[in-house]
Amino acid sequence: MQEVFEAEYAWLNNFNLTVNTGVVANQARASKDANCSGGAKASYIGGRADNYLEQRDIFANATGKYTLTISYLSGENRSATVRVNSKDTTLTNLNSGGFGTVKTISFPITLNKGKNTIRIFNTSGNTPDIDKLTIDVNKNVANVNVVLQTDKASYLESETVVMNATTSISGGTISKIEFYNGTTKLGEDASSPYSYSWKTVVAGTYSLTAVATDNVGAKTSSLPISIKVTIPQGAYNATPSIIPGKIEFEHYDVGGNGFAYLDNEATNTGGAAFRTNEDVDLETCTDEGGGYNLGWTTAGEWLEYTVNIASAGKYNLKLRAACNGDDRTISLSANGTPIATDVAIPNTTGWQIWQDVTVNDIQLEAGQQVLRLTIGATDYVNLNYMSFEAVPVVVPSISLKAGWNFIGYPLEVSANLDQALSSIWEKVEAVKNMDSFYLKSNAVFLNSLLKLNWGEGYLIKVSEDCELK
Repeated sequence: MQEVFEAEYAWLNNFNLTVNTGVVANQARASKDANCSGGAKASYIGGRADNYLEQRDIFANATGKYTLTISYLSGENRSATVRVNSKDTTLTNLNSGGFGTVKTISFPITLNKGKNTIRIFNTSGNTPDIDKLTIDVNKNVANVNVVLQTDKASYLESETVVMNATTSISGGTISKIEFYNGTTKLGEDASSPYSYSWKTVVAGTYSLTAVATDNVGAKTSSLPISIKVTIPQGAYNATPSIIPGKIEFEHYDVGGNGFAYLDNEATNTGGAAFRTNEDVDLETCTDEGGGYNLGWTTAGEWLEYTVNIASAGKYNLKLRAACNGDDRTISLSANGTPIATDVAIPNTTGWQIWQDVTVNDIQLEAGQQVLRLTIGATDYVNLNYMSFEAVPVVVPSISLKAGWNFIGYPLEVSANLDQALSSIWEKVEAVKNMDSFYLKSNAVFLNSLLKLNWGEGYLIKVSEDCELK
């Protein structure tokens, strides 16, 4: 099958609708041109949606691939959209070198068995003048497939998004691959392997595609892929939670899935109207105090919490939990070091029937740290909050005799003399070590010893027998 369709005999929508009784400015029309095959062409096409050229009743004996060749004339870069039945192909940079010079562009189309329609239009500008359309089933039609991949699905703002496109083609060659974010072109690569590195990407969700252009100018797009870019990990509301204190489980760190937490579902299954741009599964909580709780947790999922621990020592942990099943466990670590492993969560017989679970004497170091909560081997446990309470340090009493006594200061933090010795302060007369001294009867400026420090030894003079507590 080879068919030539002269443009001057096509349906020129506005021209035909006026029954050829008159031509107005910027209206598609047939005009004479000795450079064209039939001595005429169609010109002034485009500029608005209703000003198009359409070849109707194009008959194909069988459904299949065909080559469409458009002969056009233009003295400037113009574009046109070619609609074959319902599929659009956009052609750009159509410039034949002059409005008296004919040039061709070819690309593959699919025709249905029977009648087909081809429309040429441009809603925002003019198309080139069209001489004719030629359809050839015997020409070797390029068949292009392009697949876009990224090295991962989630990135931090500081990371570069590397886009790679793989192609397969028969009956032609690839001239370039263009990379897009939505409709915005990011860049292109004209040689295989085709790739593009997208830098300084701000936080958000993006739809990426790769568009292959073959040797006849036809374009084929990949299926879109979605990526998520998040801010670097940090404390919720930029403020670390304080220990001792209470930490709501919904106040996990910012930073996104795979960085500040791991959630196996790409949406908030719980549907809570809180942190809706995250994947952690939250629901409205009916426990005392309301708020939200973690739910739909599955084995191996984890969340991290940046905390500031006031002082090193032992703490009692309380978890507020609910579940409807047996064998649930959770684990907790601090800066990668386990602090509570496989903590058993009892069957509370309901997803909103809450119970305290306690773990005593957890050792924590002072300063800013990242706690990680990990769900155990059995899916599903609901969690509302956790709290840490410092275990009081019990200091043994020291018996002192009237006169001089030697002691080692037992507390881990320095303290002023009157605070450190508050239980016997009224009986203290003097304190000294190898470097300094304190004499209660002295004027303040004469005393050089003002604080007691952990682990150091001191001589203390008291007026009578007493107990230092």
